[in-house]
Amino acid sequence: MNMELMPPLKNPFWGTPTETSIKVEKFYETDLIFKTKVVPGAQEGVCADLKAVLLIDDSVENALQCATYKEPTHVLLFGNYEWNKRVSGPQDAKDEMSFDRRLEAGGGTEFWKDEIATIPEGVPLTRIKDWGEVVCWVQDAKLIPSACGV
Repeated sequence: MNMELMPPLKNPFWGTPTETSIKVEKFYETDLIFKTKVVPGAQEGVCADLKAVLLIDDSVENALQCATYKEPTHVLLFGNYEWNKRVSGPQDAKDEMSFDRRLEAGGGTEFWKDEIATIPEGVPLTRIKDWGEVVCWVQDAKLIPSACGV
């Protein structure tokens, strides 16, 4: 087949949608996803590439990455969960850092209550507790017509 006649593909190695689906299924049957290194700038770059005006996420790590990117996207950090109040890094994925072991090593100290993620001043990131607050925030930001009494 003459490659010059083929339309340009963003990633020609993935193939047709059916071939791509098969490759993705085979990939997730392995443990490769747990061994893959994070690509710096990947997620926050996607928000910029899409010209996203808002990201709603329940991960404080994702929220901070996107809200502090050179082209920041406003982020609503969804939920008041213990696990999204602290930043977790790759070091937290080790067996010796499991919740039970860390709790025991700390003498029963509730470490998760002392490790509250700091949201830098001026960063476009707002913690939102539920979907009602999301709707009101979006309406107040004039992204949709208001029904929250504003």
